Amino acid sequence: MARSFRLRLAAWSALLAGVALAGFASIAWLAVRQAKLAELQTTVRVYAEREARRPSPPRNWARFEEMLGREMLHGRDTQQMLLLSESSDGVIIHRSAYWPAGLDTTHLPWPAVPPLPDAARTPEPSRQNGNISLPSRQPGAGGSNFPRRNGNFFSPLRRPGAYGSNFPPRGGRFPPPPDGFPGGMRADGSSPDSPPEMAGSRPARQRLDVPRRPFQVAVKPLTLSVGGETWKFALAASPYSRIAIGLSTRSVDVEMVALRNAFLLALPLALALIALGAWMISARALRPLRQINDSIRAVTAKGLDQRIPAGSEDREFSELVSEFNGMLERLEKSFHQASRFSGDAAHELRTPLTILQGQVERAITQAAPGSPMQAMLSAILDETGKLATILRKLLLLSRADAGRMRLQLERVELDGMLEALAEDAQMLGPHLKITCNAAPHLFVNADDSMLRQVLGNMVSNAIKYNLEKGWVRIDARRLQGYVVITVSNSSHGIPAEVRDRIFERFFRADASHNRNIEGTGLGLSLAREIARAHGGDLTLAVGAKNDVHFKLVLPGKNP
Repeated sequence: MARSFRLRLAAWSALLAGVALAGFASIAWLAVRQAKLAELQTTVRVYAEREARRPSPPRNWARFEEMLGREMLHGRDTQQMLLLSESSDGVIIHRSAYWPAGLDTTHLPWPAVPPLPDAARTPEPSRQNGNISLPSRQPGAGGSNFPRRNGNFFSPLRRPGAYGSNFPPRGGRFPPPPDGFPGGMRADGSSPDSPPEMAGSRPARQRLDVPRRPFQVAVKPLTLSVGGETWKFALAASPYSRIAIGLSTRSVDVEMVALRNAFLLALPLALALIALGAWMISARALRPLRQINDSIRAVTAKGLDQRIPAGSEDREFSELVSEFNGMLERLEKSFHQASRFSGDAAHELRTPLTILQGQVERAITQAAPGSPMQAMLSAILDETGKLATILRKLLLLSRADAGRMRLQLERVELDGMLEALAEDAQMLGPHLKITCNAAPHLFVNADDSMLRQVLGNMVSNAIKYNLEKGWVRIDARRLQGYVVITVSNSSHGIPAEVRDRIFERFFRADASHNRNIEGTGLGLSLAREIARAHGGDLTLAVGAKNDVHFKLVLPGKNP
């Protein structure tokens, strides 16, 4: 199968682009996945730390967990979140209902709880009968965080009189807290967590949950794999509670699978577009090569003056075109010199050879009949005839090379010519079995004398290079507007290494074994040139049993 540079260029471009795209997509896929997992870890860390800093625990953990899941997962499946709340001494306050069975809460690696600052170790005020009392301390006593000013205590953590202060304002009573404050009460005495129908069912009473002192929270990220599913946890611990929040990586895996499938679907289309683009670009890049190829096809005896314009091409191709044009110019000069030499030599030698042939013939007539002199002169005359034949063939070949072979075309009937040729061949080779199978009414437009010379050469070679009791077969038929004449013969075979040289001038396949066979090595060369001058061709084929087939193809003519 023929190899195509354009096809290989397009295939290699698509392959390299596919490898680059696959590598880039793999790196991007890993980077996106790591970013999403890091975002997931950051989310659970932030929420765990925030929930660990709550001043008071939720009253309804189930509803709180559902609300937190919707907030963290943005409306996705809330079962992809896990929540665990414990007291500081490890007592479980709340655990998700769908907590994995393989995840033991007693072996969670909680982070170390940071110590409370000194200011936070002061006992909290107690509530008695709606009033706040403090343990008695001396002003300025060591470790006291509540100094006395003008006979009153004040908190250094909050501004006196501000809502949420640990001490009542000057009126001795706290103002009512706003609705919705954590742990606070409505103005009518009902709890924000109570249903609306319970509002006003009990007397209004001011109530305030005193917030804890400031404290630090330790947060530890954790990745766990339970039952083939990976969870991103954040463990938050404070002096008062421990919170564990986990998010499943299932959503990230689903998104990454969708991203991978989208890439796999888009990759063939991208590679096809890249291959098509490479194919079109290579067509533009290889245009100078096509011009060189067309010029090479036109390089014949009549087309050696062909040149390729190199002004508009790229530098690399312009250099190639310049070198090719220079090679054509040198080839044209050499060919013209060789053709002129062979033609001039044959023409110049023909005249003295004709004179020599005439003088030898006259000398033969003057010699005594049957004398040795007459026999010698007869041998000289035969060699002179062979030399004249060689010169005539060389002259015809030089004209064919120059494209000046003159043909006198006429309507020739082949079936009668082939029958007569088979009879003559039987006389030349009586030991051979010669058959002729020519279709009736085969006509061609050809030069009669030159066509006879071609057919005579084919039959002559079939007789010369045959077996002792071999055969010769002549076939002629019409095929798709052409007339095909095949001359086949039995033989010892033609070596494969010399089959391509069989039509070279002065070449004989086995000169050491053919010294007794007449020939100059110009017959087949001239026969092929004559066939090509008629618009046909002469080819060689060797059969499985060493049969030799010379096939002459000529443009046919209807009767």
